[in-house]
Amino acid sequence: MLNEIEEFKAYTGKPVYKCSGKRDLSFLGRFSFEMMKEFTGLNRVLTIIARGYMFRNGAPDVDYARRALCAWCSIPDKKTAAPKEEWQFRTDFSDLHEEFPELVDKTGKGWFYRHVHKVERFITKNSENMSKTTLSNAEPLKTGFDAAWRDKVKQYQVSLYSPETKGAWVLRFDDVLADALELGPLADKTFSFSDDEKERIKGLLPDGLPYSRGIT
Repeated sequence: MLNEIEEFKAYTGKPVYKCSGKRDLSFLGRFSFEMMKEFTGLNRVLTIIARGYMFRNGAPDVDYARRALCAWCSIPDKKTAAPKEEWQFRTDFSDLHEEFPELVDKTGKGWFYRHVHKVERFITKNSENMSKTTLSNAEPLKTGFDAAWRDKVKQYQVSLYSPETKGAWVLRFDDVLADALELGPLADKTFSFSDDEKERIKGLLPDGLPYSRGIT
């Protein structure tokens, strides 16, 4: 997406859950089922979020961006969970609610956690408008997401300098923040073509390749 500012809003704003038919997956927002089940592609998502918060006040604030990532990724502790030791990674960041009310609620439910479960509930509630493939994705999100996401959030917090193998081939907040620093503030990179340029592009297209009316 060329407009990174709008992309940031899609990851931090209030999603709209609706569909007009079995082929309509707009209720997923900018996510796919693979992203929700396998967490593929979240590097881009987390980097956009980090950049949006890191440069909010101009000069980069890495600590602020890290807290924003923690809030977005937050997942409530199990009711039977034992208190965390200082050396253990947390996954419940309900204490960040006042600072990031749009990213985590008072119970520790982060933006992504809430979105995934709202998606699976929306699918179940509107099953008559869903394809068999879409319906088959609801159950894994309902029963398997929490445990997998809790493990992933712990993984994100592994130090960049961890000498252990577990920190060698995983995505970490440290990596995301480093990318955010390098890429800088979010930007709107959309652009428009003149009528003459549109006609030239149309003339250069190979035979049989349709001209996109979406070019602006």
